[in-house]
Amino acid sequence: MRSLVVAALFGLAFAVPAQEARRALAADACLDAKSMEAARRLRARGDEGAAQARVRELLERQPDHFEARAFLGQQFFAGRWRLPEEIAYLRRAGRAEAVATAPVPAKAPVPAKAPVPAAVPAPLPAAPREPLQFPLGAAAPRSRPRPRSAAFGMFDIRLQSVRLLGIDTVPVSFGNGNGGRLQLPRTESVSFGGAVCLPLGLLQ
Repeated sequence: MRSLVVAALFGLAFAVPAQEARRALAADACLDAKSMEAARRLRARGDEGAAQARVRELLERQPDHFEARAFLGQQFFAGRWRLPEEIAYLRRAGRAEAVATAPVPAKAPVPAKAPVPAAVPAPLPAAPREPLQFPLGAAAPRSRPRPRSAAFGMFDIRLQSVRLLGIDTVPVSFGNGNGGRLQLPRTESVSFGGAVCLPLGLLQ
């Protein structure tokens, strides 16, 4: 009989705190619901400052109250409740950091250009010998000048024009948690040209 009494006393000792805890939770839930209802009425009347102040009083008791955070327009992102503007900035900074730290792809090897053969001048034709048609003792006539041939060469000429279009500012984030901004030039490049045949001179 004594053991039954002791067991009943132990049961009462554990049951009373549990009931008190349930009552406290129910009271807090009722108080939170009343605070949210009051905040919605204040917003409906156009008193946004008072509505947010009422919700922030609720968040002091319940920091992770989902309905109160949604009332303020906050979302849970990266371990904290944040506004949509802060979330958009963190996502842009993350993309910029990923681009900055991405490895640069290796460039494909440029095939070597085949050497351009130099222009070979054509051999000069042998000058025909003319028989002497002047009398002996007279002055020999002047010989006609031998024709000359020109030599040409192939050259690869290219021109490149680079124009500065402006400066872009890109937000970046470093490994120690600090952020910053980089200014990068935006340019436009135009290249044109090709193989050109130029004279090298006259051959004797």
